[in-house]
Amino acid sequence: MANRPGVERGWAFVVAVLAVFGPSSMRAEESGARREPPSLRYGARRESRLWIEAPGGVSHGVDEGIEWEGIRVYLAMMGELLAVDAGTGRCLWSRDVGSFWTGIRIVEVTGADGAPRWAVELAPNPGRGGADLRQVHDLRDGTVIPPSDGTIPSGEALEPRSWQGSESNVAEPVRELVTSAEAWAILRHRLFDGVADASAPAVADVDFAKEVVLIVSDGDRTNCAGIGVSVAWEEEGRILLRVAHATFQTWGEVNGGAQSLRPYGIFVLPRRAGKVYVVEVNVQSYLNSPPIWREVCRLGP
Repeated sequence: MANRPGVERGWAFVVAVLAVFGPSSMRAEESGARREPPSLRYGARRESRLWIEAPGGVSHGVDEGIEWEGIRVYLAMMGELLAVDAGTGRCLWSRDVGSFWTGIRIVEVTGADGAPRWAVELAPNPGRGGADLRQVHDLRDGTVIPPSDGTIPSGEALEPRSWQGSESNVAEPVRELVTSAEAWAILRHRLFDGVADASAPAVADVDFAKEVVLIVSDGDRTNCAGIGVSVAWEEEGRILLRVAHATFQTWGEVNGGAQSLRPYGIFVLPRRAGKVYVVEVNVQSYLNSPPIWREVCRLGP
């Protein structure tokens, strides 16, 4: 009876060992069960623990990373995605992805050849605008893998004729689809009559039997020289126009030297009966980060 406590402790140790290395783990290995690919969410407070020299000689401060298939991946403090050989510590590739992303994980994707391959997926802060956005890079070489989830519009790409400028007569935003020469003459006069260096097509320059004029004017705003085309598509049921604002920075003692302007963009697009014309703007606030497109208007039927 005196030795019984020792025996109990011995059994407890054996049971603990079996729980970690015992039959369940061995069955997983024997059955070929796959490891769960790692993931990591970075917090708001970070501190450099290591400096990695990227190809080209620039060094980047990193803290934590994840490792898979002999490659360790870091999202650097200043928005660089880095992949390092886990054995040698040599940096294999680096990509400037901006400060929008706060999470990384390893995912399996299907390549253009139909074969599976490992990749690094970037995700933003769940509480941030554009929380559903993702960016995927090939684990081996860092190549961006285009999404297949429908976030890139389908259909036929368009190249609309466009004009842009920074001054008009109208202080309020204007979003209008013009379908006749008479309507365009009236609107053109209201917007630009007497405005020096106004940039707009003449009535005779638009064939309204085949074309329409879509105008996006912001009215009063600061530090924007005009509104241009980012991309345009014709899809089933709609024509989608994504516009880009030509913003700029200023310096000065009063209000940062901001310039009061009235930017606009004018776009001549194909005339399509029964289709709606949708305009989206990029509301992404982080530099060198993926756009966050927000619909500002839909015009037509």
